[in-house]
Amino acid sequence: EADKAKAEADRANTEEKKAWAEAERLKKELEEVKKELELQKELKKGDSVTYKNVVYKVTDPSKKTVAAVKGNDVSAITIAKSVKIKGITCTVTKIADKAFMNAKKLSRVTIGENVTTIGKQAFYGARKLKSINIRTRKLTTVGKSAFAKIGKKAKISVPKSKKAKYSKQLKGKTSLDARIK
Repeated sequence: EADKAKAEADRANTEEKKAWAEAERLKKELEEVKKELELQKELKKGDSVTYKNVVYKVTDPSKKTVAAVKGNDVSAITIAKSVKIKGITCTVTKIADKAFMNAKKLSRVTIGENVTTIGKQAFYGARKLKSINIRTRKLTTVGKSAFAKIGKKAKISVPKSKKAKYSKQLKGKTSLDARIK
């Protein structure tokens, strides 16, 4: 009877050792998967996401900044203040060159609060574009012909505190009859 109990104890002990070994193996495997996921979360230049009909691409992974690079041809778009890429919140600081060039349906655009640069010909040839609402107070650069050949009598709304500065920046970069208010 004692031998039987000892054999049973040895078997149980062996099973327990196997279970612990399996647990350790699974723990290591889990750590490897976690490392792989962390690597996937790292932002890289060129990573992109589409958010509300606009494609955003990472421009500087270390600063977590993105640019609006193109959009679906819809009647209204809003350039976001920020977007999430790989679960990381990134600031939208730029509208890329030619991002919405010749957008056929586009009639209304709202430019988010963190945009500092509007690229060359960003909205060039968007002939139905009649309403542009610039919310940012950080705009430093407006590229050549950014708003050229847009809708006749287009209205560009800017923050009151920036009207004089933005009027100078937009001069020569919009359709001749566009009004800044």
